[in-house]
Amino acid sequence: GMPSDDDKALEGLLEKIKKVDHEINEHIDLKSRAEKNITFLKLKQALSDSLKRDIDELTEKLKKLLAEIAEMKLHMNEMRQEEITKDNKISQQMALIQSLEIELREL
Repeated sequence: GMPSDDDKALEGLLEKIKKVDHEINEHIDLKSRAEKNITFLKLKQALSDSLKRDIDELTEKLKKLLAEIAEMKLHMNEMRQEEITKDNKISQQMALIQSLEIELREL
């Protein structure tokens, strides 16, 4: 026979329950997706922070190395200057000896 008002009311209630259930599931799905996204973003942030730290450390090391290299160059230049000075002194002494030899011969 015809569905009674009670049946209709029950049917409507079941529909509402299904709808609410579906909405709850959708909400849970969205929430878990959002949580996954947040976790992913946090990981990305942590990774980029750690990369930044690594890059900063490497930059510091490079700066130190460059400073050391500059110091070594300076030292090498100083040594080169000393060599040149020694060579000049030797040349001067040789010239002096030669002029003395000449003077001695003329005696």
